[in-house]
Amino acid sequence: MAFADIEARLTITGFSAGAAATIKAAIKTVYEGSATAKGIFDGWIATAGNVFTVEFVAGAFQALTGTGRIQIDLAELTNANYIDNNGKAVADTAATAILHEFVHALTGKIDNWNNIDDYRGDTVRQSNIIYKELGLPEQNSYIAYDTTGNILTRGRDYTGGAAIDRSESGDRNWNSGPAGDSKDLLIGGASANTLQSGAGADFLFGAGGNDTLDGGDGSDTIVLTGKPTDYDIRLQADGSYISRHVRGTADEGTDTIGNAERVQFLDGQTFNLAKNGLSFQTDFSFVIDTTGSMGDDIAAVKSAATGVVNALFAGDTIDARINVVTYKDNTNGEPTVVELGFTDQDAFADRKAAALSAINGISVGGGGDFPETAFEGLLKALDGSAGEWRPAAGTKKIALFTDATAKDAFLLPTVLAYATNVGATISAKNSALLGSIGVVDTFELTFGPDDFQQRNPVSEGDDVISPPLVPFVVTPAGGKGLIQITTIFISGFTTPDPNLTTVSEETGGSVLTASNPAEVVARLLEVITTANFSIGFASSSVTEGNSGTTDVVITISRDRGEQAATVELSVSGTANAGDISGTIPDSVTFEAGELTKDIVIGVRGDTVNEADETLIVTIGDISTPATVLTGEATLSILNDDADAVLVIEGDENNNVLRGTAANEVIIGRDGSDRMAGRGGSDVFVFLESDGPGRDRIGDFGSDDVFMSDVKLFDSNGDNIITFGSNLIVDIETSRSVSIFGETGALVRRLEYDGVYVDETTGVEYYIYSRVGSDAGLDTVAGLTI
Repeated sequence: MAFADIEARLTITGFSAGAAATIKAAIKTVYEGSATAKGIFDGWIATAGNVFTVEFVAGAFQALTGTGRIQIDLAELTNANYIDNNGKAVADTAATAILHEFVHALTGKIDNWNNIDDYRGDTVRQSNIIYKELGLPEQNSYIAYDTTGNILTRGRDYTGGAAIDRSESGDRNWNSGPAGDSKDLLIGGASANTLQSGAGADFLFGAGGNDTLDGGDGSDTIVLTGKPTDYDIRLQADGSYISRHVRGTADEGTDTIGNAERVQFLDGQTFNLAKNGLSFQTDFSFVIDTTGSMGDDIAAVKSAATGVVNALFAGDTIDARINVVTYKDNTNGEPTVVELGFTDQDAFADRKAAALSAINGISVGGGGDFPETAFEGLLKALDGSAGEWRPAAGTKKIALFTDATAKDAFLLPTVLAYATNVGATISAKNSALLGSIGVVDTFELTFGPDDFQQRNPVSEGDDVISPPLVPFVVTPAGGKGLIQITTIFISGFTTPDPNLTTVSEETGGSVLTASNPAEVVARLLEVITTANFSIGFASSSVTEGNSGTTDVVITISRDRGEQAATVELSVSGTANAGDISGTIPDSVTFEAGELTKDIVIGVRGDTVNEADETLIVTIGDISTPATVLTGEATLSILNDDADAVLVIEGDENNNVLRGTAANEVIIGRDGSDRMAGRGGSDVFVFLESDGPGRDRIGDFGSDDVFMSDVKLFDSNGDNIITFGSNLIVDIETSRSVSIFGETGALVRRLEYDGVYVDETTGVEYYIYSRVGSDAGLDTVAGLTI
């Protein structure tokens, strides 16, 4: 047949000439571009009297199944979008939408999706076959569809191109956890929604409203659609994050985030939700010696203050917070002063103004004797007196200015305790050149209706019921952040204090020297503008599984991207090539403007019981001036395999079957057999179907079980079986077994533990053990005979 045959049976009523032409052209495109569609259309008119009818019904896009009749309004497609298999919102065109309805009308298929394990349903699956033949994006889910334009934004890539298994969208709560281990995309609306996903690498976008976003198990990504600096994101004490959309369009509300490993922004920029993971955030503290001898140096910093503060924000590409602490000598009655607590204003302009005011308001004088109380100045900056530090910020630095030694070095351990409370000791391996000035070491199933099949459950009001939400339990954040302390020492009176050198080096900072006020400013700007690098896994651990691979992401990030840079990497740990798929390169190169680089590898599953393993990736040399905050990332690969069970099996002869110290399953089979476990947790199997024989089990201990398809008689129903003779089981005298303990004494009592059903064969077995022992059903779990 040809399209002319279809056209001859086609009636289009109620539309303008232009709309009718659009409909006819769409049907022709589908018919001539897809062999599957052609077969469906041809098959329909192979029956005499069958016709195709397209009727105009305002506000509708629906079909009467099995009738050849559809009712549509093309205006419904103006804002109509669906999610494709790579998480992108694409237009539902006249061709795709009309085809979907004709699949209903010509094949009788319905929208029998459900929100647990079949998000598509028969009609979407059939339509997708045709979409693929036409070269059009497949529809990922019946549920992730929108005609309003208020839920899905056409052209938006919600997953950065990552493939997904399922998707849901709408201004309501969603829970995809019952779907199991799948890659889900959940999209909310303008209201306050709760989005919960389960196992798998999921993406959650709350959209407007104050949402709760719970990633569940797996490595999950929170989707935000603005620039990184549009959001105030902070790690909370319980391990959750609060994200406030306070800049840019500021229309995504305040979200509570838990059990998610990554956050994705405009243009796919992705960062780890972890301590030190948000490299676009900087917390910076000025701790300044304001004794009289520092006058000209502080004056120079004041003169350059605008440039210094602007450098911290890097053209508003960095979310910078600033505090200012001044100190002199508190033993002379000159207290340490918090001139400015961390600037927490939502507007960066307000933060800058507050910082400039504090710096320009610093006064100089006093000091008394030469040593000053520098460590109290550091302590005030660290202990919350000047505001709380953000553990997830990628850069946390203190710049200490002084020309004197410190008289309060007894506070050094306390200062280190605070600095490393959100930080970790930096390995000397993580050294990188800091310009020319030093080195820094750093469940209910819900189905669609089955009469008129309407296209859009979200926009047209179909009752979509998501599985009930589960309690929001957050996994606490692991790891440590680090506050780097750099001392800018103005030479002339003495050499740098060794205790200040210690605190700088122990926190991954350094001691820099300046001989005049101009150098003080230059050193400060170099500390601020030198890129700070970190490395981390999206998840600190992964369970290997029994087969396939589990993707893990290694992220190398930096806070500033003005220059291209190459970062060398090295790999160590106990994992070997057989455990990992993919390659970790020797180096990665950042182009100018790039802040993050991801390396995706796979952890291979196996069934070998082995120790947990580690994979360690370390930053080496960097081609540009740099500091390194977190230079080493460790992934723990968790073994989930039980000890292998050895099966020792006899034959038709009289056998002697002896186990070892390991766990064994011992089966005598025919003949009169002598069996002994000899340690371990052993399972002795006695089957009525085996041939005649008189078996003897020895060395039957408290970790062993007796497993049989014969149920022993329990005279009083107390689950304790007592034997008056030495025969535990005696079947018409042709098949029997007796049991002896480790000392050789006859076992005359067994405890009935319950019925075990072999999942492979369906056979039921009765399980018995020594009275009062811990052995039982758990001992035989997963066993197949």
